[in-house]
Amino acid sequence: IKFKNIQTGSAGEYTYKTSEQVEIAEVSKKEMQYLYRDGNELVFMDPKSYDQASVPVALVEKLGYLIPNLKCWVVWYKEKAIGVVLPSHVTMKVIESPNEVAGNRINAPKKTVKLETGVEAQVPLFIKVGESITLDTETDAYLSRVQ
Repeated sequence: IKFKNIQTGSAGEYTYKTSEQVEIAEVSKKEMQYLYRDGNELVFMDPKSYDQASVPVALVEKLGYLIPNLKCWVVWYKEKAIGVVLPSHVTMKVIESPNEVAGNRINAPKKTVKLETGVEAQVPLFIKVGESITLDTETDAYLSRVQ
């Protein structure tokens, strides 16, 4: 069985005997708002109670999708924040883009742009600096241009 240590983020594999018992971790999720990064911690806030929680950077995949005020699900285990589930889509601003190159438009060519968090994305040639785009956080795929 493949597993992930929910406190350290490390992963591994283990073979259990049929007679062995496995304790199932009781985790919960709470919608929170991303505020900022503080060293090796990410700070989130509960928009209802204004309580704040920190999550170690090492436990969060795809950090580049975290933009201030983004609503995420913080995963809790024994009253400790242990992870973050991103929304399925995020909208970010393009800050760098190569000039459009004339060429074959039939095969839907793409170019690489840099977004406000430093993440790079493959987008259609018509996307320009200053425009906002929506990406799928699971597949990293371009979904649409935001008008």
